[in-house]
Amino acid sequence: MMLLCTDNTKLRYSGGNADNQFIPVSSFTNYPLNLPQGVTIKSIASGWNHMLLLRSDGKVWSMGENFYGQLGDGTKTDRNNPVEVKNVSNAVSVGAGSACSYFVLADGTVKVVGNNGSGQLGINSLNPTNTQNTTNMNSMNNAAKVAGGYTHAILLDKSGNVWAMGQGQYGQLGDSAFTVSVKPRLVESVSNVKEIAANGYHSLFLKNDGTVWAAGQNQYGQLGDSTNTNRKHAVQIPGLTNVIDIAAGESHSLFVKSDGTVWACGINNFGQLGTGDFTDYNYPVQVPGLFNIVAVGTGYNQSFFLQNSGILYGCGFNSSGQVGIGSYNDAPSPVQIQGLQCIVSTSVEEVASANNSFTVFPVPATDEVQLQFENQGWYAITLTDVTGKILKQEQQFIVSQEQKSISIDRLHSGIYFITVTDENNNSITRRIIKSQ
Repeated sequence: MMLLCTDNTKLRYSGGNADNQFIPVSSFTNYPLNLPQGVTIKSIASGWNHMLLLRSDGKVWSMGENFYGQLGDGTKTDRNNPVEVKNVSNAVSVGAGSACSYFVLADGTVKVVGNNGSGQLGINSLNPTNTQNTTNMNSMNNAAKVAGGYTHAILLDKSGNVWAMGQGQYGQLGDSAFTVSVKPRLVESVSNVKEIAANGYHSLFLKNDGTVWAAGQNQYGQLGDSTNTNRKHAVQIPGLTNVIDIAAGESHSLFVKSDGTVWACGINNFGQLGTGDFTDYNYPVQVPGLFNIVAVGTGYNQSFFLQNSGILYGCGFNSSGQVGIGSYNDAPSPVQIQGLQCIVSTSVEEVASANNSFTVFPVPATDEVQLQFENQGWYAITLTDVTGKILKQEQQFIVSQEQKSISIDRLHSGIYFITVTDENNNSITRRIIKSQ
């Protein structure tokens, strides 16, 4: 299991993998990265046995198994150390399927590489069945984020619409009109989406109103609709509101609410739901003992919970030490992972096509955050809490690459949002974390 921690220049790993690329360990250990000066890692994405590292300069590193060419380095050679993905620059989001990779670029186009046996690359063909060279996804020029499952992928565009491709035998594409799609197709059963997650054979959609919708395989109740019926159209998860983050494991799902609580559903054979038992739940149940959680993440059968203080908890399948708790025993309840001070990405995916972008740092922040703008112009800057309450609002003319300081010293610890609106009324929102 790989985590991005401390200062965005270090990875920490625990456990091993099928190809013995890492010697199994039961506690998280530093994995050194030789990053260029001033470059950090913005986010990571993991497939079955490969990993993608999105760099702050828009380039992408990859490592791991490469049988299908999923590393995008022009070979099919497994890599124990990061290699640069060829022909990918200005990337803003990355996603990994079981043996394929997706790269969303700043202009809204998407490049893909790897296994295409089910059409999951969205290149309007099943041939080639795999490719070691990156190619353009068909007809996409407005993408914001991508998430991959076993044999399918879903895309969130900048307008809040969702597109799906690949195999949909369980309904994971969110539309009963097609069971296989070799190109991105609009998912008509959901709209106004701000976050997506996919894994295994199911898909999750977090809408702007804080509700969560789900589609696909539901054998273990991972869709959370109180049934075990597969859904070929996205259905709303009953009783789940004010959600700010979602994550999908192989057959389980996690949800963070604005009050800092975590809810979970699906398979629980290794304790991955964190409920203290090994009972499957087909409706969301609260994970006991967790508070002030701001983000969640999953392995295939593990779950991780990040507190606003930077403390990380983990639970689930741990036979090789994947949870990083210092033992090789499965953990049915969340256990604090010692020796880590972790962070999460500041980015909330762009749901409107703003002409100018900005970055926010540091994360977490204590007294103030800095905004740096790519291009000059007039901007309206709005700071809100998770309920949408406006805490601060101002309008300023910003010079290119100028840094703007926003004071947050009087705010309580927790999650907040900064929205910047340009002269054409296009907006981008970033998530920030306030810590003591």
